[in-house]
This record gives sequence, C-alpha cells and structure tokens, in this order.
Amino acid sequence: KVGPIVVAEVMRELNANWQPEDASIIDWPHSRMMQTTDQITAPFNDPWLSGRVAVFHALNDLLAMNSTPHSLQVAITMPFAGRTVQRRELSLLMAGIQSACKDESVTLLGGHTREGSAMSIAITANGIPGEKEFNKTGARAGDRLFTNKPLGTGIVLAGHMQGLAAGRVLSETQAVMNTSNRSGFETLEQAEISACTDISGFGLLGHLAEMLAGSDLKPVLEFENIPIQIGAKELSARGVYSSLLPQNEAFLLSVPWTDVFCKHKTWPILLDPQTSGGLLVTSKKVNEKLLKEARFQKIGWVE
Repeated sequence: KVGPIVVAEVMRELNANWQPEDASIIDWPHSRMMQTTDQITAPFNDPWLSGRVAVFHALNDLLAMNSTPHSLQVAITMPFAGRTVQRRELSLLMAGIQSACKDESVTLLGGHTREGSAMSIAITANGIPGEKEFNKTGARAGDRLFTNKPLGTGIVLAGHMQGLAAGRVLSETQAVMNTSNRSGFETLEQAEISACTDISGFGLLGHLAEMLAGSDLKPVLEFENIPIQIGAKELSARGVYSSLLPQNEAFLLSVPWTDVFCKHKTWPILLDPQTSGGLLVTSKKVNEKLLKEARFQKIGWVE
C-alpha cells in the first residue's frame, strides 16, 4: 500500500473528485449503491486462506459505512509457473474466495486474471446502504473509542518473513485475519455510533487521525486496554516492523496530538498496518455495555 502522504499529495495535484470515506456512494435515480476497491499481496503461502482474507479485508470498507455486502468482482495476479502448478494454485485461491463469499452471503460476479511476479488479489465490492449511513468523521468530545480486533498483523507477518515468528504466533494472526467483522455489524446501528472506519494500511493511529481530521478533537488512549496479537510486542521489541511503518510514522509525526504517543513503547504497534483488521468506532459512553456485548473493546475516548 502507498503511504498516506504520497496519496494525499497526488490527489490534491489532480484535484480529483474523490470521497474521503471507506467506500464511494453511487446515487442512481431510484436507489443507492456503495462500492469499494482493495488489493493485497497474498500474505501466506496458502492460496485458499489468502483468498478468504482478501474478501474479508475488502468487505471491511462496506461494513464501516453500514453497508450490507452484496456482490464483488476479483482481479487476480498469478505467479509465473507451469500450467499444472498455476492451475492448482488458482483453484485453491478461488475456492477460498468462494468460501468467504458464501459465509458473507455475497455473490461472486466474475473478474480477471493476469501473470506477475507474486500472487495478488484485487477486489471491487458492492454494498446496499443501511438506513443510517456511517461516516469516517463525526466523532464528538466525550465519545468513547472502541475496536474489535487485536493489532499486530503487519509486525507478525514481517516476523514470519524473517523467520522470527513462532508457529503459534503466526497461527493466531491467521485466525484473526480469517475472521469477518460481520458478527458485530448489526450492533453498531443500535449503538448510535458517531463515526466508524476500519483499521487497515495506515494503522490504528493513522485511521484515527483521519477520523479526527479538520477538528480540534484529540484522542486519549488507554494503552493497557488496546488488544494486541500474541507475539507482536516481543517482535516489535526486537525491531521487527512492516515496510509501510516508516511512511505511516512520517505522516503521524505531523499530527499535533501524536507527540504524547510517540514515546510510548507501543508506538510501533499503533502505526502497524493491518490486513483484515478490526473496525474503529466512536460512540457515547452510554453505549459501552452494548458494544462490549458485541465484542468491542473500549480503548480510550475523544476530548
């Protein structure tokens, strides 16, 4: 993923007509649709699991806006290989994608394939907007901050590539990534949340900065309550981090309220890019019990 500074600079240069939300809203004469596009490089040497994770990762943008996933198309890059190997790998990948689509009641419409140096999966997903649209901005002073998945995906995957992540650690991360955010989806509308986004490439703090952009608000984090994946702290202490972390850090050091976080030992984890990460939600204190029942963890508040 390209870092936030580069993306923002290019979009400003183009004066592009883009919506700074997780999904684009398309208005038809008598209906509305939400659409999002995402792409990941296969995070494991397991095409089936990579396919499932790619679907959950892409659908997060729709869920973050209270849109029910409806259908998707895929664009797949397969590594150069002989016919037998390539057929086997593509079959496993598509089986994983179809499996996740079935779990999420989503229709796989079609797609495109090409060859390249590494396996990657790009997904364009369509959703049906809910009665109440969730936006990335809208947090209010006094709102509580919640999330529903532990951080550390990028660190663990980097540790795995360097041969430093234990099998138990990688298995836990794979289980987190192979979990949909759909389970707590219905609760969010009942909780009258004020803002919502998903935690992905820019890390917890990067997406929190997007939520509070243009306001005088700042977050207060309860570090001891922030869920972190098994092994991520230990790998981070050994200097393991994702290749995207330096770009995330450069962006966040320009955000005034991050000065209180950059000296904390969890700083690299707060910047860590997530694949198939959790949702980040702001809501009134009165909704804390409801969100906790939906397995959302309170990690701080906004002031």
